[in-house]
Amino acid sequence: IEKLEPSGPVLGAFAESTFVQREIPLEEGDVWIAFTDGMTEIGPSRKELLGIDGVVPLFGQLCVEAAETEIPSPRDLLAHLVASAESFSRGIGTRDDLCALVAVRQPSSDGARGRKDSPDPEGTTI
Repeated sequence: IEKLEPSGPVLGAFAESTFVQREIPLEEGDVWIAFTDGMTEIGPSRKELLGIDGVVPLFGQLCVEAAETEIPSPRDLLAHLVASAESFSRGIGTRDDLCALVAVRQPSSDGARGRKDSPDPEGTTI
C-alpha cells in the first residue's frame, strides 16, 4: 500500500487553491482509492475514530482477500470497505458525509499493456 500525501488544502475550501499533479502507474490488478474524511471519522465515539491508520489496513486486507479469487470490482471493494468501517463503529454508523472513489486496473482485452496510439502506451496512470 502506498499512501499519497496531500498536495494542497481541502478540495473546494478556497477559491484560489493550487494543487500538485501526480501520475501514478497502475499495474494489472492494482487498486486506487480516494475518500473524504467521512471514512476516517467513522467510530463508536468522537474519541475513538477509525482514522487513516484504521482505513489503510482494512482496505489492504480487502484487496488481498479479493485478489485471491480474481481481480476485484471497484463496486464490491467499496461496499466491503464501507461495511467494514461501519462495523468498527459498533452500530453508530457514519457521522459525516462519505464520498469515495475506487479504481481497479483491469487487464487489457488484447493482453497488451497499452496501445501505441494511446497517450499512455506503457499502461494506465491516474
